[in-house]
Order: sequence, then structure tokens, then C-alpha cells
Amino acid sequence: MRVFWIIFYHEILLFSRHLSKIFANFLFFVISVAIFSLLSQNQDYQSSTAFYSITIIWFSLLSCLIFSSDNFLKRDFDDGTIEQTLNSIDNFEIFVLAKILANWLVSAFPILISILPLSLGIGLSQDLIPNLMFSAFLATLAINFICTFCGSLSILGNSAPMIGLIAMPLIVPILLIAFGCLDNETVSGFKILAGLVFFVGTISVFATAKIVKIAAE
Repeated sequence: MRVFWIIFYHEILLFSRHLSKIFANFLFFVISVAIFSLLSQNQDYQSSTAFYSITIIWFSLLSCLIFSSDNFLKRDFDDGTIEQTLNSIDNFEIFVLAKILANWLVSAFPILISILPLSLGIGLSQDLIPNLMFSAFLATLAINFICTFCGSLSILGNSAPMIGLIAMPLIVPILLIAFGCLDNETVSGFKILAGLVFFVGTISVFATAKIVKIAAE
């Protein structure tokens, strides 16, 4: 566990030295929500305002997660960090898990915090906001695991479109469950999302570690 926290803390420090990337990701989310909200002002969406507003937020959030996972671990692989880590850490999966969670904390967490004021700004019902934020918290964790796994394929020479090709079919069920959490079946939906985070996270960590090891041989 100590190794995990050392790696995690080191990643946060590295990200803090590139605040422009974090700001750009956050700004993309805010601009996306603002543009879609402006485009919908003259449309007749009054009967489905909540659904449309939540769709705007999820589309923008999903785009940020996919873009932030592009070429995941590629730089570490090219500069030799991966090779050194493989030689110095017995459980390489700890390194992968720390990198994935650090990526989520930097890419998704600031956006999750901004959901509250943005939701109020676009007229979303206050009753839906707590469910939206909690479901987004769990769903983005699961989606981040999927996107980082797909992004790690760049080590094998695959390009960014591979993320969308593999990730999107896996992300759709998570989005459907997250939308279902806004209805009456919130407790069961949250339990399913929590189970998916554990299941998808475990598979993604071990699969990503395996890909890296194959590429490093």
C-alpha cells in the first residue's frame, strides 16, 4: 500500500506541474455545456428539460474522459519509466492502479465538483442533482478504467481512435445504468455501479499491466 501512495502522490505532483492541461480539460467541459445549452434555448425541450440537461453534462464529461486517456502510459513507456518500474516493483499492477486513479482525480474530479453550479445554471431540478453527482462519481470511475485501458493500447502502436472503437460499446451500459439512477430505483442502480467499478477496475488494471509487460519484452 505504501508503494501505491508514493506513486499516486508522485503522479499528482507531475500533473500539478502541467496545470494548463487540467485547465484545458475543465474549460472544454464548461464550454461544451454552455454551447449545447445555448443551442437548446430556442428549441421546444420543455417537456424533457431534465433529460436534455443531463445528456449535455454526460456528453461533455465523457468527451473529457476519453481525451484525457489518450496515449495512457505512452510517455512513461517511451522514456524508460515503465522498464525501471518493472524491474523495481514486484507487483506492477499497483503502479498501473495508481496511474489510473491519478488520471481520474485530475481529469474527472474537478469536473464533478463543477456539476453542482452548472446544473443549477442550466435549470436542472435540485432533487436530481444529488443523484446525478453520486452516479457520475461512480460511473466516471468505471469509464476511466475502460478509457485508460484502451489508451494503453497506444503502447502497441495503436492510435487514439482505438479508444472510441473499443471503449464506447463498453461505456454505453454504464451510461444507461447511471441514467437509471435518476429514477426511483436509485439504491439498486448505485449498487450496480459500485459493482461495475470493482469489476471493470480489476479487469482493466490486470489487462493494462499485461499489455505493458508484453510490450516491454
